[in-house]
Amino acid sequence: MGALKLEDSRVRGICTSVAAAIVIVMVVVAAGALLIEGRRGTTANVTTYGAQSSVTTSSVWLSTTLAQTPRCANAPESSSQIAIASTSSGPLSIAITLATTDPLNAEPGDQVYIYGLNITDTGQSSYPVNESFFAMMASSNAILRTASVPAIQSSLETTTLSPGQEIGGQIAFQVPSQQTPVLLQYDIPGSMNETIANLPAAVGAVSEPNPSIITNIQYTSDLGFEVLQASAYIPNNPGYFYPSQVIPIVVVFIDTVDGTNEMVNTITSGTITFVITQVSPSLPLQILGYSAGTNYNELVCTYAPQTSFTGNIVLNINANDW
Repeated sequence: MGALKLEDSRVRGICTSVAAAIVIVMVVVAAGALLIEGRRGTTANVTTYGAQSSVTTSSVWLSTTLAQTPRCANAPESSSQIAIASTSSGPLSIAITLATTDPLNAEPGDQVYIYGLNITDTGQSSYPVNESFFAMMASSNAILRTASVPAIQSSLETTTLSPGQEIGGQIAFQVPSQQTPVLLQYDIPGSMNETIANLPAAVGAVSEPNPSIITNIQYTSDLGFEVLQASAYIPNNPGYFYPSQVIPIVVVFIDTVDGTNEMVNTITSGTITFVITQVSPSLPLQILGYSAGTNYNELVCTYAPQTSFTGNIVLNINANDW
């Protein structure tokens, strides 16, 4: 009987020791969680554009494929857009909203002119809209028909407008290089003919940047752990950009090694013809090393140049360990 009491006492002692050990482990884990949460609290506040993963945080984008196209705040689609009064006497009001050239798709000895149009039915009847009804008179009095070029981002749709309706789109013409556009005609056979004589001068030229964007990471201070990687892309890249059209670029940062924190200080243009107008969220961007494999994104907004450009967009990134 005495032996049984002794054994029971030993079992109770072991259980008590195990329980104490469990409590200690729980305290350590809780403290670690608080420490990590405290480090997360120093992370820059970042707006989430993409879909998040199972990791709960509001400080990073966790998808390299955005759920929606990001937009650059307070930036027009193109600062080179213009609007002019056109036909005021006819039932179709045709306004030119864009005039630019496209040397990248011009036939030898020609120049391509691209026009953006807004067409409104201001009459009392319905009228057809068809780009084949447009013709251009050049300075030699030659009559030119519309041409198909890949730089057109929004073709003029063939449709019929009811009174009060409007439509927008783009048309292009191949014009001999020694000639200039004089006027635009819209002729619906057997119905109406309108003329736009005050054609605006072309502004700038179309660009086609290389879709591979170069990201150069430069360290101002480094402890030997160069683990920050960056890749950039243009969401829904149309390929061609008009002069001063806004180009949204998403730069994806990732720290590949746990334990090394990185700080992105600046992102600047390494291409002289491109000017960055916005970086969002604002820098510096703190990247936590303990979350290796998590993506941090920055939206970089730039304008396409006035001159035709076909090379690489280069982004210079300044970073350091912290």
